Amino acid sequence: MVLEGRGIGRITLDWSTRLSIIKDIAKGLDFLHNSMSSHKVPHANIKSSNVLIHQDNQGYHSKLTDYGFLPLLPSKLHAEKLAISEIEETTNDLSSWVRNVVSNDWSTDILDLEILAEKEGHDAMLKLTELALACTDMTPEKRPKMSAVLRRIEELEQMKFEND
Repeated sequence: MVLEGRGIGRITLDWSTRLSIIKDIAKGLDFLHNSMSSHKVPHANIKSSNVLIHQDNQGYHSKLTDYGFLPLLPSKLHAEKLAISEIEETTNDLSSWVRNVVSNDWSTDILDLEILAEKEGHDAMLKLTELALACTDMTPEKRPKMSAVLRRIEELEQMKFEND
């Protein structure tokens, strides 16, 4: 809750830290989607409370939690169908709302004003928002693969380092 913007002792994270956390999340999703030969596991429950964040001397690191029991279901096909129908139901509503917000120029409703105030993060945040919208495309076949999403996030991170 401290990193979600509520509670005493709230920690404000700069753009570089947030982008690093986002990259870790993308790595976790890429692993779930592509690294297990017996199952392709969609997370199906991405939200801030399902991302654990810890800090060490190298910065913040994040890990995904609560990706459910899909690997335990008897059939890979049944598990994927169940998850995909749940994801499509959720993402269609979310992507419609976000597209409406962006098209009506209410971007302050979805973008963090603290980051918008940081010059370094503004352009990258907009590019990341476009990438997120692509991930929630109404047509699942048009959504980028997580490996491509991870590459684009790494490109954004590299742009930041080149601009420093």
